[in-house]
Amino acid sequence: MLGLRPMASGPRLPRRELAELDSAVRSAAFVLVAGPATLSPQLAYTRTRLVFPDARLVLPRNGMESLRVLAVHPAILNVSDRIVVWLGDCNELFAYAAAFVASVLPRLTGRGQPTTLIGTVTNLEAEGAGEFGPHVSVLLGQGTVVRISEPVESEASPETESQAKRRDTEATAFEQLAEAERLSVAGQYDEARRATEAAVAAFRRLAADDPGHYEPALAEAMGALSVRLAHLGQTNEALAAAQETVPIYRRLAATEPAVYRPELAYSLISLGNRYSEVGRAGEALGAAEEAVAVYRELAAASPDRYRPGLAQSLTNLADVLAALGQHADADAARYEAAEFHQEPDA
Repeated sequence: MLGLRPMASGPRLPRRELAELDSAVRSAAFVLVAGPATLSPQLAYTRTRLVFPDARLVLPRNGMESLRVLAVHPAILNVSDRIVVWLGDCNELFAYAAAFVASVLPRLTGRGQPTTLIGTVTNLEAEGAGEFGPHVSVLLGQGTVVRISEPVESEASPETESQAKRRDTEATAFEQLAEAERLSVAGQYDEARRATEAAVAAFRRLAADDPGHYEPALAEAMGALSVRLAHLGQTNEALAAAQETVPIYRRLAATEPAVYRPELAYSLISLGNRYSEVGRAGEALGAAEEAVAVYRELAAASPDRYRPGLAQSLTNLADVLAALGQHADADAARYEAAEFHQEPDA
């Protein structure tokens, strides 16, 4: 929608930074991506759309007054879908930080439905004393800051032909994922599915040669494919994709739990949904219960960041329990989920 594309060539970000950004976007209500002016907006937008491919994207005009109007607009407050509010460059927002935190942020994040606000900032150290400066600190206390490093070209010897081919394949695969998102937004769902399948095939080949580097991208692409297949009603194929995604995140979470356990939890929610869609409620229950268990662990360590995920996992668990006729347990899970939605952010 904004014409932003991932880098087609040149330097790449560490896979760990991409995973940390995806986790923050998925778990936090307000995310600031800090990094190079030429990279952060592109990266933040692309990753947000990959994490929430079916969310409604809201692009407010610049300025505090526009945000105040947005925060009370019925079309925003009453919609039941997830909303991603793309704030864009937030450097100018620092001057209105107190008003933003007091009048805009609580209304948008407290509307009762999943809402994510995301923006980008540059030159944080220049905004004032200290690491983030006084203005940034006001916003930082309400959300999550993800730092993106300046990519640096390698000083190593020139890449071989096979390395160049892998780099080009990776760049093309990420572009296919971004293209799939644009096609989906345009309502071209089958074309989006084909583009996602092409990306999955590419990452599968890359991961066969270098699993440590490419398995996270393969899991991400498989998760996106599962959603696209489910959207088209291809429920068995969607389940197969979700079944492949979860074991990858299990392996990754075993070695880097801080980065990949949130991704594992979210993939378990997706797996539970896919089981439910094919009528396998017993297996859906197992996935839903594990998702709740992982999110409980995450929320115990970082409540503000992972309460929304825990609430979502409890809601999904309640749906599965109700389908199995366990209505008392379903009501208890819904009640607990509602309590998390009502708790104010710190």
